[in-house]
Amino acid sequence: MKGEYKLYNQMLTTVTSAKYLAVHLSSKLNWNNHVDITSKQASQTLNFIRRNFSTSPGHIREQCHKMLVRPQLKYAPSVWDNSVKRNVNKIKAIQQCAAHFTCDNYRCTSSVSAMLQKLKWESLQQRRARSRVVTSCCIA
Repeated sequence: MKGEYKLYNQMLTTVTSAKYLAVHLSSKLNWNNHVDITSKQASQTLNFIRRNFSTSPGHIREQCHKMLVRPQLKYAPSVWDNSVKRNVNKIKAIQQCAAHFTCDNYRCTSSVSAMLQKLKWESLQQRRARSRVVTSCCIA
């Protein structure tokens, strides 16, 4: 029958998504599920840092972000980077929240770009572009 596969006489079940090397693959060939899961995990980690390090100095909060949140956002971006704007904005929002927290500046009138410059954080787009170049050089 069409769509039925066997491996060592075991019928394989069809799934709509699967996790492989911490990347969530979808049968629809889009990255929405992966970005949703990644952003949720990174957001939960950032909230943990907020709860436990809210009274710490800025450089400690920045180190927590760099060690715990950023690696989650940076993992395998060369795979999903050509993603739709919705996904890019979702990841970007977490970095913006982290910048607000690190600078301890939650005013609506504050510029996130200025905070990122003050912190000397590269934009996520720049990091993804560098990752693509490095990945393509390694593969070639």
